[in-house]
Amino acid sequence: MKKILITGANSYIGQSLENWLEKSQGDYQVDTLDMINPAWKEYDFSPYNSIFHVAAIVHKNEKNLNQDLYDKVNRDLPIELATLAKKAGVAQFFFLSSMSVYGNNEEVITTSTLVKTIRQANGKKTLLTSIFNPILNQLTGIGQFNKLFGNLVYDQGLSQEAFDYNVVNFEESIRKSEGSEEK
Repeated sequence: MKKILITGANSYIGQSLENWLEKSQGDYQVDTLDMINPAWKEYDFSPYNSIFHVAAIVHKNEKNLNQDLYDKVNRDLPIELATLAKKAGVAQFFFLSSMSVYGNNEEVITTSTLVKTIRQANGKKTLLTSIFNPILNQLTGIGQFNKLFGNLVYDQGLSQEAFDYNVVNFEESIRKSEGSEEK
């Protein structure tokens, strides 16, 4: 039986994973850990095969958040947790995050370009159309709608580091992540 710890108790993704794993009929033992209380730092991680870390502040653009708090929870906390997990001998650490933590590719990519490139890597053709744009434009300003079809962009300055972590370009990163190394 694999022992899995989900950090970020009561998170949507964590609860969904827990519910799905519980259907495995005894293949997994799942525990959850609340990361709000600093006592988590004293938790014994050694019994776990995997940690699935989903504790985060999400939807930054919808809240007036302190940038320091956002960085502390979404960047520093996972690093500290992963370090403790590694010291405890945990074999796997899964960290779900967002582009706002990691920054961008060197290139600015639209959602349509992303979808089209992923489909191409999987041998699929994609037809993009703007026929629905007049209807979509009428719906802008609605919070949930803007998440799906909005024009939010991330500050390229987020990608400025003392070293270049963009080791491959956008197209190559898609080929690698989709398992399609052909060019």
